[in-house]
Order: sequence, then structure tokens, then C-alpha cells
Amino acid sequence: MDAREFPALRVRPVAVDDHPFLNQQLPALLPGEWSPAALAATSYPQWVLTDTTQDGAIVGFAEVMRVLDECELLGIAVLPTYQGRGFGGVLLREVLRRMRELGCERCHLEVRRSNMAARRLYESVGFAGVGVRRGYYPAIGERAAEDAILYSLSL
Repeated sequence: MDAREFPALRVRPVAVDDHPFLNQQLPALLPGEWSPAALAATSYPQWVLTDTTQDGAIVGFAEVMRVLDECELLGIAVLPTYQGRGFGGVLLREVLRRMRELGCERCHLEVRRSNMAARRLYESVGFAGVGVRRGYYPAIGERAAEDAILYSLSL
């Protein structure tokens, strides 16, 4: 799926006005520090996916770190009420297109072994597994430490 199939969706850079909303929503979706101050201080490209039929409501978020001609997808998330509709694919494809335009030739990421929805998404756009980091994700509660699967994609 691509943006032509979802004409009401737009990807734009994160704005300062988005910080309070992202601070509220992202902690439940992505690990990390999502305070307005942390969002404002980041040097990484960050984007939001918005729905123009909902007055530009934010439905997704992505953050990428760029180093020379490579990038790493640090996080991508779609709000729970919008999941399962293909919006993550729209956001991911657009982020990859923009990184390619910035001169990136390869994108890397890591994902929990058990996160099959994310793994299917990454594989659907051509990411291939290239390795494993054993026990990378720490144990949480009764959940044991978990491996990270490393993915890479030539842009």
C-alpha cells in the first residue's frame, strides 16, 4: 500500500505544537523519553502521519537517525485506534522515500523477535533479516529478556 491508496493521509515533520500530544501518546507505544523538552532537543528527523479527514489528527509517528549515507529507523508507531489499516506501511514507505532523497543508501532497524506485526510490516517493504542481538531487550515483569532481530534495506 502507498499514499495514493490513502489520499487523506499526510506525512509532515513534527512541529513544536505536536509535542504535548506525542508526550501523551508515545510512552505507551515506543520506549524512550518523549517529554516535550526531549522531543524539542532531538537532532533526528521525526515525522507524524496525519489524517486530513480528522482535522489533521496525528495517527502515527516515526523517528530516524541519519549517519552519512545510512540511516536507522529508531521508532515507528501508529496509534492503537488506527492500527491494522495499512497506515504504518504508508508512514514507513514515505519515511524511507524521504531518507533516500536525503542521500541515504541503506536503512537499518532492530525489532523484538516477538513483534510479528512489525516484522511483517518491515518485510513487506523489502527489509531482510541480517542478524540477531541475543537478549537485547531487557526482561520486563515476568517477561524474559528478548532477542532483537536486525533488519536492513537497500534504499
